Amino acid sequence: MDLKVHFQWARGYRYLDEGDLQYYWERQEFTVPQHVFKIHSGGWSNGEALQPGILSVSTALEITEWFIATTNGCISVLSGAEPTTEYVNA
Repeated sequence: MDLKVHFQWARGYRYLDEGDLQYYWERQEFTVPQHVFKIHSGGWSNGEALQPGILSVSTALEITEWFIATTNGCISVLSGAEPTTEYVNA
C-alpha cells in the first residue's frame, strides 16, 4: 500500500534525497514509525540559515511546515492547512 498525502493549500515545497537530511535522522523525534511530521522549529522555514528576504512572506503568515519522510526522498511542505492522508493500493 502507498500513503497519499494531500495538501488543500500548499504555499511551497522542496524535495531532497533522504541522504541530504542527516540532521533529521539523528534526532530523537524521528525515531517513531511515522511518515508525516509537523515541524515546530528547526526546519526549512525557521531553523535553517536563511538569506534576507527568503521565505519572509510565509514566515509573516505563520504558515505551518510539514515533513514527509520516505526511504528514498523527503518533501518539506509549507501549508496553511493540515494535510489529509489516505492509504491507497499501488
